[in-house]
Amino acid sequence: MPWSLVIDVTSSCNITPPCKGCYAAEYPHTEPTLQQLDGLVGEAQELGINYLIFSGGEPLTREIELQELMRNHPFLNYGIFTNGTLIGEQTPDRFLATGAVSSMFIHIEGDQEATDADMGKGSYERITNGMKILKEKGYPFGFSITVNRNNFEQVTNEKFINDLRQKGCLFGMFFPYIPVGRNLKPELMLTSKQRQKLADISSKTQKEGLLAISPEELFRKNGGCMAGLYASVTVEGKVQPCVFIHASDSASVYEQSLESTLKGSQLLRATQAETKKESGSCLIRDRNDTLIKLIGQTGATSTEK
Repeated sequence: MPWSLVIDVTSSCNITPPCKGCYAAEYPHTEPTLQQLDGLVGEAQELGINYLIFSGGEPLTREIELQELMRNHPFLNYGIFTNGTLIGEQTPDRFLATGAVSSMFIHIEGDQEATDADMGKGSYERITNGMKILKEKGYPFGFSITVNRNNFEQVTNEKFINDLRQKGCLFGMFFPYIPVGRNLKPELMLTSKQRQKLADISSKTQKEGLLAISPEELFRKNGGCMAGLYASVTVEGKVQPCVFIHASDSASVYEQSLESTLKGSQLLRATQAETKKESGSCLIRDRNDTLIKLIGQTGATSTEK
């Protein structure tokens, strides 16, 4: 069983057009019902998967329903990946009142100019205002940054990271840019030198009291790709071995049990086996030929439109 599930609760987003590099923008436009999500969360708990991440689209477009899910299943741990622009004065109070352990990862692209250029004018102000509300209410949150070749120096410099800390971030994720979804630009992928530097920065920031994580740093510590060790569930209920591998050979988890779906996915089994073979080697970035071969062998098809 994967240790965690990333569940896309919607493909809708309040930011239109979607952010330039949105990996989810080409998914079908739909969303599971609250009843379907409640069943999925309950099954995950029964299988011993105790960390669930709600993603999208923008999950806070379904804020009240997510809070109902947490009230129904309060003994799990939840993460919410959000663009941060819909956080209102009552948002943290309502999540805290569910009794479940939850936190938010707030997407930001850099300073005001960089964030507004990617996410739309006024986004930076709404994001930082949301952070202010969460900090004042004592709700735990961190940052989520897609690091590419152009913004690398800005989002990894000490001044920028300290500013996020002062805004209340307790943790964060540095995601190296992967060219999937909308407006693919392989030339924006990090260089090998930048990837190593990102791992160093993550480790240094952790020692200074901010839990900043990057896949590069996890590769160095634990060895191997994370694909298949966790799993991603699309809005249609298709299981993917990674949020960036937009392929699936599974039926929908909303049409059959989660257990049978996970056990029946040959692509998930195959990627779990491959991740153990080469330490620190991403299937998408470093072994794309292997990934294409696995997709062909398992009969997986695209989960995009």
